[in-house]
Amino acid sequence: MGDTPNSDPTSLVVSSRLRRSSRATPCRSVLRQAGLELGATIAAFEATDFDRLDKFFDALSTPIDHVLITSPGPYYAPLAGFDLEAALRDIDAHLLLPLQVARNSVGKVWPGGTLLFMGGTGGRRTAPGLYFMSALSAALPALTKNLALEPRRSV
Repeated sequence: MGDTPNSDPTSLVVSSRLRRSSRATPCRSVLRQAGLELGATIAAFEATDFDRLDKFFDALSTPIDHVLITSPGPYYAPLAGFDLEAALRDIDAHLLLPLQVARNSVGKVWPGGTLLFMGGTGGRRTAPGLYFMSALSAALPALTKNLALEPRRSV
């Protein structure tokens, strides 16, 4: 995990989103098995359950080196079929999740550690049904660049 003071280079936390679909079960099983083989601490929960996310970070007993966040696939819809609830879930996953992780990581990530927020590039093109995804795709880089300028408390 890194050459940070008092860090255990063998510790690893493996975490996963709990999606509400049948496709998520095999992924969780593979993740759990990989974590067990690595001797990792394993956490699986819906990352956009922000109360649970807060508890996850609060429960970390030692500072960590890196946090990697990926979001679920984007919401595509023609304007006539736009679903506000689906769009709000995407805002949670693509914008508020990185913001909450950044907020929670203050004092939990070693100085020099990294927060990695991955998004897609599909929304960078123009096509029918991509208006919402394009806005979210443009927002994530702006969000992360500005979060990088925020003052951080030392661990």
